[in-house]
Amino acid sequence: MQFEEGRIDGRALLKEYLEKARFADSGARGWIEARASLVVEKLTRPISYSNFVGRAAKVPVKERTDERLERLASESAVVELGKELEETFKRSSPGELRGLAAVWLALAAWPYASEQARRLQQFEDDLLDIEGEVSGALGKLREHRWLRLRLDVWQMHPIYLEACLNVLKKNTAITGRVVEHLMEAHLARNDIQGLEDLLGATAGRIRVRDNMAARIREGAREILRRSAHIDKNAQSKEDCFAAALTLLAEHGQRGEHSLDALAAALCRKPGYGRKSVGLGWGFPQWLPPNWDTNTAARVNEDPDTAPIVRAFVRRGLPTLPSGYFRGASSLVDFLYGLADVSAEFDHLAITLDDFDYFEADVVAAGAIRSKTVDVEKLISRAIKLVESAEAWASAQAPVDEDSYAASDWLSEEYQRHIGPAHALIDAILDQQARMGKHDWAASRTEPVIFERFVHRVRNGGEKSVEVIRCVLSVCPGHLRAAIVEAAAVRPDAADQAIALLQSVPSHDWPRIMRRWIAYHLDDDEAERRRRTEHVRAFVMAQMAALAPYERVALTYDFLASESTRDLGEYIRAQLDDAGRSAIAALASEPGATTSLCIDLLKEIADSPGDAAERALIALACEGRPVEALIEAWLNPTGDVDRAIAALDAAACLSQTVTMRCGSLGLEHDRARVRKHALSILAAHREDECATEAILTVLKDPTASVRIFAADALAGRASSLAWMALVGMLRDNSDTSDAANHGYGWHDDEYEPEYGVAVAAAHALTALKPWPAELQKAVDEFLASAAATRTDVRRVFEGVRELHQVSEGSAQVG
Repeated sequence: MQFEEGRIDGRALLKEYLEKARFADSGARGWIEARASLVVEKLTRPISYSNFVGRAAKVPVKERTDERLERLASESAVVELGKELEETFKRSSPGELRGLAAVWLALAAWPYASEQARRLQQFEDDLLDIEGEVSGALGKLREHRWLRLRLDVWQMHPIYLEACLNVLKKNTAITGRVVEHLMEAHLARNDIQGLEDLLGATAGRIRVRDNMAARIREGAREILRRSAHIDKNAQSKEDCFAAALTLLAEHGQRGEHSLDALAAALCRKPGYGRKSVGLGWGFPQWLPPNWDTNTAARVNEDPDTAPIVRAFVRRGLPTLPSGYFRGASSLVDFLYGLADVSAEFDHLAITLDDFDYFEADVVAAGAIRSKTVDVEKLISRAIKLVESAEAWASAQAPVDEDSYAASDWLSEEYQRHIGPAHALIDAILDQQARMGKHDWAASRTEPVIFERFVHRVRNGGEKSVEVIRCVLSVCPGHLRAAIVEAAAVRPDAADQAIALLQSVPSHDWPRIMRRWIAYHLDDDEAERRRRTEHVRAFVMAQMAALAPYERVALTYDFLASESTRDLGEYIRAQLDDAGRSAIAALASEPGATTSLCIDLLKEIADSPGDAAERALIALACEGRPVEALIEAWLNPTGDVDRAIAALDAAACLSQTVTMRCGSLGLEHDRARVRKHALSILAAHREDECATEAILTVLKDPTASVRIFAADALAGRASSLAWMALVGMLRDNSDTSDAANHGYGWHDDEYEPEYGVAVAAAHALTALKPWPAELQKAVDEFLASAAATRTDVRRVFEGVRELHQVSEGSAQVG
C-alpha cells in the first residue's frame, strides 16, 4: 500500500537526523551516507527517518550490508504509521469509538468477504440504540486514507488495523459494550455463522465475558439440536447446522459438554507435523478423537448425539475439512459407533459423483457398511461411473499436449470423474477383507475390480502371496503384470513376488524386475547380492520352458537397462549362435547380420514385448515385407513407442511406403507420434505427396506439432508450401514455458514467445530465391499490424539482401 505525503527533502532530512544521532563507531554514518539514494527512495515521512537512523546507528560492523540497510529502510517506512491513527482517535467521542470498534470487527471477521458491506450496515443498525457512529468512523478512516475500498471490499494496512486495536484496548469499557451488543444482536437473529466469525476475530485480542460466551455456546447447542431435525433441503433461516458445529468446535468446552466434544470430532482439521492430527507427512489421516472414558460415555449417552450424527451424514459431511487423504474407514467406524447412519449413507451414495477425494472415500465406505447394502448394485454404479469418466476424457480431445497446465487440469478433472468409482470398489474390497473374504476379487470378472486390487496390493492392503496368486489365476491377462509389479515393490512381499513372475508372460519380467531392483536400492551389499542370485536362479530355471524367440527378447530387454545388464550378459552367454546373432541385430551392433536369425526376428516382431520395436526396424532394414505390421502399429490410438518404431521402420522401405505410413502417423492421437512423422516427411522435400500430407496438420491443437510442420515445409519450392508458411506468420500462439505452465499471466517479467510464427519465418528464409508472389506476400505481412512482434520481424532482418524483397516493403527492424 502506498501512502501519499507532501513533498519533503529526503536528503536534507537524512542529514539532519544523522547529525543528531549517536553512532557506536565512525563507520556507521559512512555506511548509511554511501547508500543515501536507497534510503531516500524508501522513506517518505519525517518520523520514518527518525526511526531508521536510530536503528541503523546500532547495527554491528559485521552486519552492515546493503540487504540489512534496505530491510531497515523498508521496516522504518511503515513502523510508525499507526501512531498517527492512534493520536487521531484518542480525541474522538465515545460514539465514534463505538463506530471504530464496529469497523475493526467487520474488517477482522470478514477481511475479504463480499458480505462486508452488508455486515457494516447491519452493525450500524444494531448500534443505533447505543449511539455507535459506524458511518462517522468509516468517514474519518477514509478521509485519512487509512481505509480504502477495493473491488467492493474495505481494506486496511495491517499496521493501521493494529493501531485500531490499540485504540480499542485503551477503551475497554466502550469496546466490550460494542462487542457484546453486537453478539446479542446476532444471538437474537440466530446468526451462528456471524457469531462464529466474531468470536474468531476477538479471540486473543478482545475479551468476551464468560457469561456472554456461555450464552453463545448454549445458543449454538440449541440451534444444533433444532437443526438436526430439519431436512438439509428445507429452506429455513434457522438452519445453521454447520455453523453451530464449527462454533462449538472452535470455542466450545469439549471437556465439559458432550455436544462440544462431538462438534470438535466432526470438525477436526488435518495437520502435517509430528504432533498433528493424522500424522502422515503430507498425507494426513483422519483419526478418532482421543476421548477419555468419561467424555466418551457422555457423548454416547447424550440423546442428541445420534440425531446430530445422522444429520451430519444426511447433509453431506458439511464440516469435514479438506486435506485428509486417509482414514475414511476410521471415520465411518466412528460415525456408525454413535448412530445407525445406514439410511443416510444409502442416500448419499446415489449422488456419490458429487463428492471428491476423501469425501468420496467416506461416502463409499459408509454405503458399503449400510445394513441394507446391495453390493451388486454398488458395483454396477461404479462401472457406470467409470464409463462416464472415460466418455468425459474422450470428449476432451484434441488437447494441447505442450501445455503442462492443461495436462494437469485434465489429469485432476479425470481423477474427479473416476475417483468416486475407485472409492466404491476400494470400499467393497476393504469390507470383503474385513469379513475374511480376502480373495473375493477372484470371484469377479469386472476389470475395474482387478485394477483396484492392484492399488490395494501396492498400498499394503493385501499382503498375502497366496491371495495374490489366487486373484492372478483369474485376472485379465493385461492386468497380471501390474499386480505382480505392485507386490514386487512391497518390502514385506518382495522375495515372494519373484515367484509370482511365473503367472505373467516373460516379456513383462524385465520391467517388473527393474522396479523391484529400484525399490530395494537401499538394501546393504549382502542383501542385494542375495536378491540378485535369487532373480538369476529364477530366470535360468524358466529358460527351458521359453520359446527360442522369447529367450532372445528377454535377454535383449535385460541388456537394455543398466540395472539388469549383468543378468542379460549372463543369459546371452547361454544362447546359441542364432540367438546371439538376433541380439546383435536388435542392438544394431556393427557387423551384425540377420542371415541366421530372420525367423527369430519375425517372431519377436509379432510379440508384445519391447524388443518387438527393434525387431521390426531390423527386418525393415533387410527389406523384409513388414508393411502390414507397420500399418497396424500406426493405429491412431495405438502405443506411442510402437508407432514411432513403425515410422522408423517405414523410413527404411520404399518412398511410396514411407509417404503412406508418414501420412498415417499424422493421424495418431499423440503429438509425439505426429511430430516424428513430420520429421520423416521433412526429408522428402521434392515429394508433392509429402507436402500435401504436411499441410494437413497446420491447424494441429499442439503448437510444437505446428512448429515441426513449419520446419518440414522449409525450403520447399511448392507454392502450397510457402503460402502456408506465410499464413503461419500470423499464428499468435504463446509457446513460452510460462504460458505452457500456466503462470505467464502473473509474471511481471513475462514475455510471450511466438514459436510457430518464428519457425514459419525461418522456414521461409530457407527458400532461395523467393518467387515474386512470395515477396509480395511477405511485404504485405511486414506492413500489417500482425508484424509488430519483434521476434518474428527479427528473422527477416537483412531479407532484402538475401531474397531481393521489393523496394516497397515495410521497414524491418
